[in-house]
Amino acid sequence: MTLTQSSTVYWPSLDLNGNTLTLNVSDMYCCLYQTGGLTIRNGESINSGASNLTVDNTLAIEDGGKLISGTGSVSLIGSLTLNGELAQGGGILNLTQGGTVGDTGKLDVSSSELKLGSALSVSGTLVANSGSSWSGW
Repeated sequence: MTLTQSSTVYWPSLDLNGNTLTLNVSDMYCCLYQTGGLTIRNGESINSGASNLTVDNTLAIEDGGKLISGTGSVSLIGSLTLNGELAQGGGILNLTQGGTVGDTGKLDVSSSELKLGSALSVSGTLVANSGSSWSGW
């Protein structure tokens, strides 16, 4: 499923229901009123591409779930629980409340900027390269 809109999108809650969501918007704000925050489950994914995505709540990506971003920024207002995959492809990943990358989690910030507002605990995989940068605390 692809969401295309020329203006900013506000979704108070989001259930992927086993699907992939591809964004083609300038900015998307989601999940402010979603009880428990946004969860991306096994087999589900969000591809935000060049869109700026803000999750105004916590984000849990379960084993087998994916959040893939291109040059757009991803901002998480709540904490991150990552047991699946989060790949930031050139933009900024802003983790205002930090979080955890579990044993099965993979955080790829190759050629991207990682901004940390709080501690990030990593027991899984963290991928970075010479184009990666991070700041925070």
